[in-house]
Amino acid sequence: MAKNPAPKKKFPVPISTLICLAVAAPVGWWTFNTYRKWATFRTIEVESDRKLAAQQKRNTELSVVYDAVQLKKFTVCNKTPDVITVNWVGAAFHDGKAVEVFNSDHCQDFKPIVLDPGSDSSVLLRSSQPGCNWDGSVFYYAMRYTQENENEERYRIYNMVGPYQGFDRDCYTFR
Repeated sequence: MAKNPAPKKKFPVPISTLICLAVAAPVGWWTFNTYRKWATFRTIEVESDRKLAAQQKRNTELSVVYDAVQLKKFTVCNKTPDVITVNWVGAAFHDGKAVEVFNSDHCQDFKPIVLDPGSDSSVLLRSSQPGCNWDGSVFYYAMRYTQENENEERYRIYNMVGPYQGFDRDCYTFR
């Protein structure tokens, strides 16, 4: 009798499983590397958002200072029925790099500014004397003025100092 050949031993793992493993291994590796890159970029993005929020908070806090040091032209307006005489002016201004101070007491060319009722005047000084050229730019001011009334024998002296806010239509208004 003829012997039947021994049945072939079957491979313990089906070929479809091997094909799936061959495809799944590179796909798994690609997925892992892609996730790692995404996680790194996500961490960078979260850190950038945190830094941006901190900078925006600082900018909000510093905007008050920025607004306070904005240069405005120093102008005075007389809304009183009296004559106003500005006898002395001091001003702080900057050129974008350093803060400068103008003091009219140090300038021989400075003449008191006389304002009749209802008039206004820009405060500035053009002079050949060193340190006495001032274009009227100001963010902090000081001044001494007198208010002279026809009905009173004496005039009143005022000293004013503070940040120049522009007041009534960018004009320091005497009332």
